[in-house]
Amino acid sequence: MNNKKVKRIAAEIAIVLVLLVGFIVINEQIRQNRENSFKPITDNNMFAYQIDEITIEEQDLVIRGWFFELKKYRNTERETHARNKLGILLYNIDNEFEKDLAGYIKPQMGVSMRVDFFERSDVNEYFKCEYDYSSCGFEARIEKSNLDLMNEVYQIIFKPDYEKTDGILSNTYIDKGKLCYVNPQKKIQIEVLGTDLEKVVNNGVCVASNKDNKIAIYQYNWKLYWIAEKGYNFDEDGSTYIQYQIGTTQFHKLPSGRTDNGWYWDNIGTDFENNEITNTMNCGEYRVYVRDIPIDYSVTGIETGYYNNGKWEWYEFVRPRYSF
Repeated sequence: MNNKKVKRIAAEIAIVLVLLVGFIVINEQIRQNRENSFKPITDNNMFAYQIDEITIEEQDLVIRGWFFELKKYRNTERETHARNKLGILLYNIDNEFEKDLAGYIKPQMGVSMRVDFFERSDVNEYFKCEYDYSSCGFEARIEKSNLDLMNEVYQIIFKPDYEKTDGILSNTYIDKGKLCYVNPQKKIQIEVLGTDLEKVVNNGVCVASNKDNKIAIYQYNWKLYWIAEKGYNFDEDGSTYIQYQIGTTQFHKLPSGRTDNGWYWDNIGTDFENNEITNTMNCGEYRVYVRDIPIDYSVTGIETGYYNNGKWEWYEFVRPRYSF
């Protein structure tokens, strides 16, 4: 074989190798972009989850918790994804959502985490129903060098299928390496020093905060406290109705009056004034409404707010902080 032919063959092999490597690199980049991108969808009662803890282990940020999709939502069967399809992203909330010409939010980019899965029988015991949700535990890791933990706030995004686009905007954030359950940039600062609300605010968890409507919601033990600032829009006749609608996996435990009418969630709203504790304890400058979180059935999520003339004047979707 002459030298020219050898060189030609070598060149052809080199070209094939370059094309192959390029193909692999391009496909890997496409895969990473697909896993890192998401179309924001609103959190709702079709999912149940909790981030239990965030730790720093050597060079990694580690998130542990649980997540599952309800196989039946309000007594209607639905398709769910395999648990090993779950993707978890961290999204820098300083990146504003952009919309396309039709007004739809464009896909956003987060940073994907490595996810491992394990059993959580304690979670399944609480949500116990006709389905087994034990396979819901996860541990997610990411190198700290991929994040700016000291200067940025990250929202945790759940992708039920990491190969697809839908990403659930969770109620959980990482602020300077610590967990919080409301957007820290929108959190109302409650001044409680010297009041009976100190234990609620300092030892409880803020699970909702609505600056525009001047109300925050704290969970302390298994109770919720709606804390209204000065300027909250109370009804003058003393009948400020607060919606309190509750999702569950245990429809058979709901009051018969609900399921008999085809309502597979509970609704235990009352007037703020009927459950107000402002006159029975020192609440400082705030008015406070308190309710128990139900214990007769599991709670997947809570919708609350003020519903008037067919629309929500204000609305918050609340996930209780579970302690199994």
